[in-house]
Amino acid sequence: MTSKAPGHQELFFALSSVDRSAGFLNTAGMKTKKISLSLFSCHSALGLALVLISVITGRPVQANLQVFPTRIFLSEKSASSHVTLKNPTNETLKFRISAAFYKMSVSGEMSKVEKPTEADPALTNYLQFSPKTISIGPGETQVVRMMVKKTPADFLGDHYAHLHFEPMDSTAIKKEKEAATMVLQGRVAIAIPVVYRKGATDLQISLDQMSLKKNKEGVNVNVLIKNSGKSFSYGDIVLRAIHKGQPIEVRKVTGISSYLPQRQWNLQIPQARWTELKKETEDLKDTTFLLTYSSNPDEEKAFAAKVELKNVSL
Repeated sequence: MTSKAPGHQELFFALSSVDRSAGFLNTAGMKTKKISLSLFSCHSALGLALVLISVITGRPVQANLQVFPTRIFLSEKSASSHVTLKNPTNETLKFRISAAFYKMSVSGEMSKVEKPTEADPALTNYLQFSPKTISIGPGETQVVRMMVKKTPADFLGDHYAHLHFEPMDSTAIKKEKEAATMVLQGRVAIAIPVVYRKGATDLQISLDQMSLKKNKEGVNVNVLIKNSGKSFSYGDIVLRAIHKGQPIEVRKVTGISSYLPQRQWNLQIPQARWTELKKETEDLKDTTFLLTYSSNPDEEKAFAAKVELKNVSL
């Protein structure tokens, strides 16, 4: 018996008016009283980022920008790359591009740091890109090229920055005379992580302190991602329920990054899925929860870690 749940991708994005960013399914720091934000999973083949803002104070405003790839990995052997952006809308989109450093907290939130210290693994001072501003007409594409310039001899290990695409008219308020209403047109700032690796590095990933707790939305899964190596981890997390020896896939999230020695990671199981799972497992009888975190096949540093939790009664 095998059951699969729809997969999601953890992407990093930010509202232009908010400094604190959020990963997928984590809207901490966003002004949710004014703006409702949804992020759709990426196209499996193209990895296109698609963002939709629905403004409660007016009509929904769609701000679509297709970006490929959604993550760049560079090294001494391959220190240049590019990002392709496509405008599928019927209006011209304009963006200002910059290199920014977002520091990860233990809870996984990303906060922009204007002046990184020497202790921060920041790539911002060495990342060059062109052009600095772009204007993409309806249906058009634009390529942004980047490279890492020469770094100091002691610039070893993994460093990162985010290529930040900021809408040039980030917020506009338009008065509609006919309806006599105010419509807030929100824009989305997209940040693409760029990782640069120099020298010999290792990656040692382990998982610990897994827990399941009920909340209003369903069940929250929490796990501690540990990294005793010097490389950043990037991979997929899959939660399975092993019932009488048969695996049942509960949730899958792709594109999970960690830039820290330890990072807490949370996964929400919706109440409907949890109710369904309890029926599939006879109210969790003889059921063990297995959470795995593993690298993608094309990653330079391969890893696979797992943690189990038995005797769950919720």
